[in-house]
Amino acid sequence: MNSPIETKLSTALGPSGVIEDRHEEEIDIAKELSEIQKNSLMYTMATRRMSNIITQMKTVVNVGK
Repeated sequence: MNSPIETKLSTALGPSGVIEDRHEEEIDIAKELSEIQKNSLMYTMATRRMSNIITQMKTVVNVGK
């Protein structure tokens, strides 16, 4: 169910451009799966990097005590 702000925005701005683009072209399943896989890999890399940064920050704090 849409929230009132989403309803107001869609009324004022019209439907989403992403959805409009999708109606004009056929969905290529192989392309979609490769995009999902790429996004998953990027997310994994980003979370590992942030975990390493947090660990380094904890190390610096503990060394300074």
